[in-house]
Amino acid sequence: MRCKNFKFRENYSSDMSSSYLTHGFHSYTAKFIPHIPRYFIEKYTHEGEIVLDPFAGSGTTLLEANLLGRHSLGIDINPLAVIIGKAKTTPIKKQKLDQAQEKLFKQLSKSFKSEIPDFPNIKYWFDENSIKELSKIKNAINELYENDEIDKSVKTFFDVCFSSIIRKSSFADPFNPKTYCSPRMRKLKEEGHKFNPIQYFKNSVIRNSKQVSMLNDSLKGKKVKTYFIPTNNTLDIKLPSWSKKVDLIVTSPPYANAQEYFRNFKLELFWLNLVDRESLLKLDKNQIGGENHAALNYKTLQKTGYNDIDKIIRNLFLNNKKSSYIVYKYFFNMEKGIREYRRVLKKGGHCIIVIGNNTVRGVRIPISKTLIEIARNNGFKLHDYGYDLIQNRKFMTKRNNDADVIEKDWIIDLIRV
Repeated sequence: MRCKNFKFRENYSSDMSSSYLTHGFHSYTAKFIPHIPRYFIEKYTHEGEIVLDPFAGSGTTLLEANLLGRHSLGIDINPLAVIIGKAKTTPIKKQKLDQAQEKLFKQLSKSFKSEIPDFPNIKYWFDENSIKELSKIKNAINELYENDEIDKSVKTFFDVCFSSIIRKSSFADPFNPKTYCSPRMRKLKEEGHKFNPIQYFKNSVIRNSKQVSMLNDSLKGKKVKTYFIPTNNTLDIKLPSWSKKVDLIVTSPPYANAQEYFRNFKLELFWLNLVDRESLLKLDKNQIGGENHAALNYKTLQKTGYNDIDKIIRNLFLNNKKSSYIVYKYFFNMEKGIREYRRVLKKGGHCIIVIGNNTVRGVRIPISKTLIEIARNNGFKLHDYGYDLIQNRKFMTKRNNDADVIEKDWIIDLIRV
């Protein structure tokens, strides 16, 4: 099969911005461009059918499905991703948002005592004024909700606007996905730089309110459902009662030796009370492709049963047993996931996997080719295969000295047999 360059931006919806409507609500590490799911949703489904993204991230696939008149299902282990996805896909009428915004801004103009959160190293990442103003925003949102002055959808919208300005209000470098106080930010800290969280928040609400109102107009007449499967477990998919099977899967799984999603967003997760220290460590441990594994697991060599990747796992084991186990566990879990995708996907339905081939300990891991082999062994056949060059994506340049920059998204188009 010929490997092709899809060139999604040039060939499909070339006039579409990657951040149009609510896609630009909140930055999220390694999210793919909306052109990719839009192309496959239009190609393989009809209005009223169901699209699943088992690694939904911040909801790119789900929003594109809704805009095209399809129902959407999402799963993600990161609770921050779930609330971003819900805010991005929930239309709210302009009048309702304007009224809520007026109430909230009026509340923020008052003087009131705000409860200060307690989480690890808060005073390292935030100065006293930022802590005070962020606490005031958070408490104002919660008070309006508790007093029934705003509903759940509006609260989620305000929470996401709040989350979107937390990094900007801190000494974590806003140009690095990792929560990292760079030399540039340390200098600002030493110079007593002041942030303006309340103003940042107001700007975010005003800007994003316009996008939500436009989304509301775009979805008029489209009776679509968006549902985040609450188990957050892509290895055990529990479809809602109204969905016996799905018509299409479009997803972008993490890599082996995954991006540090929870560490990258720990400040937002703590401020929104979505995690505590213990649950953050648990999420980090349970993510597919993660590095957090007990030493007992990698004392002995593990095998996937696929010869090419097992050779790599064996060679890694000679140099670094933990890295060997990380790669093994990644493909072990991805095989379980692919079996689940076949179970919930209708016969003849397409499963689109968008993935990068990354490097572990200086060894290139052929993720895309291995996933094709796994899929063929578990009830899928390969329909199409190619790549799309990554442009202007918010990636970490390198995870460590043995890693490299991922330059291509590999597109695997599978059919369930």
